[in-house]
This record gives sequence, C-alpha cells and structure tokens, in this order.
Amino acid sequence: MNGVELRPGVFRSQFNLRYSDVQAQGLLSLTAFLDYLQQTAGDHTESLGFGYREQRSQGAFWVLSRLSAEVSRWPEWPQTVQVDTWARGHKGLLALRDYALSQQGQVLARVSSAWVMLKNKRPQRPEAWTNIYQLVTPEPPLEELPPSLSMPEHRPEDWAQNLCYHSRSIDANWNDMDMNAHVNNRISVGWCLAAHRSDFLNAHHIQRLDVNFIGEVFGDQTYNLCWEAPVPSDDLVWNYALFPTGQADPVLRARITWRANRS
Repeated sequence: MNGVELRPGVFRSQFNLRYSDVQAQGLLSLTAFLDYLQQTAGDHTESLGFGYREQRSQGAFWVLSRLSAEVSRWPEWPQTVQVDTWARGHKGLLALRDYALSQQGQVLARVSSAWVMLKNKRPQRPEAWTNIYQLVTPEPPLEELPPSLSMPEHRPEDWAQNLCYHSRSIDANWNDMDMNAHVNNRISVGWCLAAHRSDFLNAHHIQRLDVNFIGEVFGDQTYNLCWEAPVPSDDLVWNYALFPTGQADPVLRARITWRANRS
C-alpha cells in the first residue's frame, strides 16, 4: 500500500511519473491518470482494513458507475504529483468519492465519482459499506453527482449495427482484464481515443471528461466504438459510446471536452 492519511478522512498517494505513464508529448496519459485515481482509492480502502481481499472474502466489490474530471493542466514527465481522495457520502445506491490531483500545492485536476457496492452481484445500500470511512467534504465537489449521459438521437438498432456516423471495431483481450475478470475502466475509457487520429491528439488535450459505466466489459469480445464529431466543427465536445457487437445497449458512454494546445 502506498499513501498516508493527510488529515481526518483525506488520504494521499504520491506518484512519480514514469516513462510508461506519459503519452507522445510527455504528458500524463489518460489511462495513467485513471490508474492513479483507482490506485489511490484502493489504497485508501486498504488502509481502513477493507481492501480487495477483505471485500472478496465477503463476495463484495466496488464498481465505478460515473466519473467527472476537469483538468486545468496535465503534469509532465518526470514530475511528481499527489492524489488526494475522500469519501463524501452517498445518494441512493451511489457512494460518492472525490479526488484532487496536485503538484507542489497547486491543484491540476478535480474529480467526482460515484460507485456501487455489489455483493454476490447484487447492488447494496451504500450506508452499510461507507461507515468505515470518515465522510468529509474538504472542498466543494466538482459535481454533487456526476451527470447521467445520453447520446444524440439515433435508433438503437442503428448503433448496434455499427451504423452511427463514425465507428470502429475494438477487440478486448486477456491483457485488458483486471482481477475481477472485467476490462478495467482505465482501458475502456482509453479506447475512446481510438476515435481520433494522431494529428488531432497531438494538437489537443482533454479539459473535461464525463463517463458513465453502464454494463460489464469482458475480454475475448469485440466491441463497436461509436462517436459523433461536434457540429459546428470548431466545437470540441465529443460524444462516445461502446457497444458489444450486435447489441443495442451501450456498456459505456463518455463525453470529452477537448482544448487546442497553445502554440
């Protein structure tokens, strides 16, 4: 376990950006960013005596349902960053967790997330599981509750048949899966970048990310990534959806607000 309790209810992990954590421009990659969040949340839970092994022994585990992130600046290799996290409370079946990614005291990214506790594959009331945390709100959340996303209007059968405006096929393989035998959330969100050419990605960075994790994503399956370019073209808010091949319901929806890099 890496990290310490910074103050009551707030847990901090520190990360040295590795060569494998950055993208072509030397900035922290989207998948590594999500990995840092996931690792810090896991270490926080581990520090309270209810980590992965304890959860599995009870047939229980946390599942990420929604996430919103706003990034003011992406850190560069080989810098060091800190990720703070805290459990904020719950709303219905969703347990709320926030994060702040910072460097030398400056907050670079703020994140709000919502999780579901599954026990024997059934959703549980979060009150029974969040009592291990000291619920705090050290700063206003980015979102009280990350938004539920909807895709632009299309017939579901069109999406399932890969007839959306833009699409590509993605194969999930064994290396994409985590210990819960699902494709990890950092991988499935990272697939959204496959909608873009390298010249677009080299010229832009993510300012805002909203994701809904709707269904399970498994290995050894083929998925259709569908997306719509914004209209007008100078608008940089893109919508994405991930569908199991031949199915009408997505397992993931995402919305990314891109910003052009400064020249």
